[in-house]
Amino acid sequence: MILVAHIADTHINSTVGLCPPRFKRKDGGVTLATREQGWIGECWSDFWQHVDNRKKETGAKLLVIWGGDIGDLNFHRQTQLVEDRDNREAILDAMLECAEEPLAIADENIVIRGTEAHSGGSADLDEAFAKHIGASPSPVASSWWHFEGDVGGVLFNTSHHPRTSGRLPHTKGPAAARLAQLAWAAYAERHWVVPNMVGRSHVHYWALGFANGGTWAYYTPPWQLSDAFAMRCGAGGDIEPLGGVLIECGDGLRSVPERYPEQGYLPPRGKMWKMS
Repeated sequence: MILVAHIADTHINSTVGLCPPRFKRKDGGVTLATREQGWIGECWSDFWQHVDNRKKETGAKLLVIWGGDIGDLNFHRQTQLVEDRDNREAILDAMLECAEEPLAIADENIVIRGTEAHSGGSADLDEAFAKHIGASPSPVASSWWHFEGDVGGVLFNTSHHPRTSGRLPHTKGPAAARLAQLAWAAYAERHWVVPNMVGRSHVHYWALGFANGGTWAYYTPPWQLSDAFAMRCGAGGDIEPLGGVLIECGDGLRSVPERYPEQGYLPPRGKMWKMS
């Protein structure tokens, strides 16, 4: 059996993203993780401990799909960065440090390139990460813009950006169903074998949809809390629970995509401000 752990949008170097306990800066200084980043790190460790336990219980091999935007250079003219975007070596070092837990248990790694607004031109920060960890390469590079693969008899179709999405509670699930139907139709029109699993990231929320042709589609939850952009969009208080997606494969699909934890990692709420 093969256990697939699909994670994305860690945004390492964002002040509200995943971060090592001590971020070693290029100038020799050290920036300590914030309280919130410390909590994200605890969730990150808990996630990979669960994956390792499940791997041992099932005797499975582990494929980790890194779904893009692993690090963050943030070209949106925001200031929420730990290290200056020009200091890519320090940022890459932080990415590699955060990756130590999954790399210690993974049998194979696939790295998907994210968006240029976060990962640089041609998402080259994700490409550099893929090269450093020795990820399974695409035909042209160490990372993939679009990954198609047979994983234990399950056909995967994975990239960072979705063709469709929905931001509201009542549109997230239907968007995933549309994504499944779009992928199924694209393959069927070309008389190709349709994918069983369509995974997308970028939108920072979990959703699961199904097409009657036999295709599942899902969006991966993030590993970043609400940033200034989310605040500006009015969604700052609607924090999407963090987490990853797990799928069991072997002689075909053994489990539908599931979020772990089931309800996601949700930061504890602070005390309500009160004036009387």
